[in-house]
Amino acid sequence: MRVLFTCIGGPGHLNPLLPVARAVADRGHEVLWATSGALQGLVERAGFPFHRLGPAPDDAPRTRTPLLVPDTRRSEDEVREGFARRGTRSRSPLVRALMREWRPDLVVCDEFDFATMLAAEGLGVPTSR
Repeated sequence: MRVLFTCIGGPGHLNPLLPVARAVADRGHEVLWATSGALQGLVERAGFPFHRLGPAPDDAPRTRTPLLVPDTRRSEDEVREGFARRGTRSRSPLVRALMREWRPDLVVCDEFDFATMLAAEGLGVPTSR
């Protein structure tokens, strides 16, 4: 069985799925990870093949900023604008093309990867999230 794993966001979205991907691979299934280029190193160090969705990562060093005080409104805005609107719009054609080419039997994605959920539904591929 071919299983495509995807996530949108950073390591906090990737890391919870890595043990699931490992268990699937250890059962003899073919696993492919598709996510942003920023996560390529983490995926490959975990021992999985990687497909980049989107542009190459910016090599500019990132400036760490202090953690923000939790704010429900800001969190809701980030989910709506960042994940649902911009993320889905930019990733939908990329993940749909990958799924048509690679033809997974199952797709596993994180809970904010709406583009993958929509592509899988449109192409009739079962999903787990």
